[in-house]
Amino acid sequence: MSGRTCARLLWLYLLLACESPSTVPSTEAEPAAGSLVGRPRLELLDELERWTAASDPIGCELLVLEDGELLFWEAAGWSDPEREIPWRRGRICRIRSLTKPFVATLALQLVAEGRLDLDASILGGLFDDLDPAAEQITVRQLLTQTAGFDQPGYPGELTAYRSLREVAEAIVQRGPTFVPGTVFLYSDANTMLLGAVIESLTERPLAEVLEERILRPLGLKETLLDWSEDDPRAAKMVPTYRMTQTGTEAYWTPGQPQLVPWFRASGGLYSSAEDLATFLTAWADPSDARLGVPPDSRVVARSPSAPSRFSPASAYGMHWQIFETMQPPGFGHTGSDGTIAWVDPAHDRIVIYLSQTRGTQSIARVPNLVTRVLEGR
Repeated sequence: MSGRTCARLLWLYLLLACESPSTVPSTEAEPAAGSLVGRPRLELLDELERWTAASDPIGCELLVLEDGELLFWEAAGWSDPEREIPWRRGRICRIRSLTKPFVATLALQLVAEGRLDLDASILGGLFDDLDPAAEQITVRQLLTQTAGFDQPGYPGELTAYRSLREVAEAIVQRGPTFVPGTVFLYSDANTMLLGAVIESLTERPLAEVLEERILRPLGLKETLLDWSEDDPRAAKMVPTYRMTQTGTEAYWTPGQPQLVPWFRASGGLYSSAEDLATFLTAWADPSDARLGVPPDSRVVARSPSAPSRFSPASAYGMHWQIFETMQPPGFGHTGSDGTIAWVDPAHDRIVIYLSQTRGTQSIARVPNLVTRVLEGR
């Protein structure tokens, strides 16, 4: 690393530290959770506290399951620094692109039921006025982010559209930037089209299909799209922040209306560490029939199918980021407001890391931290 880069990192660290409240909240307010004890537990917790002391991120929560048992679950930093509310375990966060695997699961359920063909062109039968290239796009290409759309893939602002169907129509009319099937290019348009296809086939709103096919069967009571002021879950929601050149700033609070009032498929879900752990556990367990995706389809979905520019993931499957540094490869996904969740099959380990600081570098650091500490036990 060059001296100039080191100087810039030091400047950013000091700047963010100055933006933090004067007193970092104590992590001793709650009893320790999980079976990890001694030096490994303290090493994980100390690192989380070091990150949050520098406001990268403002606050966070780390949950680790191993062999189906809770190993570590702790929080550090602030949930709301302006009101000096510490981050405690069990917060509900905007998971952004971690929504994508949920939508992919719905699509794979329909494939298993024979209602979708992975390699058949389907958009031409569901939409009018398609760009000619869009008529050839397959479900497999949408799932593997190889349909040729740029990011985000829709014209104009998302808030200008009134429904998922409306933005999907704009996407297919505009058409892909590249020839479908020739290049991996991560794009929200792929997931939006998947969601619109699911709505067309089921003749129901995507949110209802998600509730019926995933949330209820898995018992995910803290994974939601909307809430009311008297909803007890509202008190668990965390404001979101973003990192800027002058520090950090809040850009959304739970009291504000949602930017997009309809389920956009590429994002939009809110969830907790416990619910995400349950979802990933179901994906990791081939005998869990509640997921509605056969074991062979799961293997294909979480296998590398394209190189990825994501960090820390190195490849992409079917709406799963693939961690090839793990052997066998792990799978999971990140969210742009500072979340990451993954399965490490070699160690029967599931890790959920939630923060609500957009731009935090901690989501790239946490896989190495977990591996280093736990493999050094």
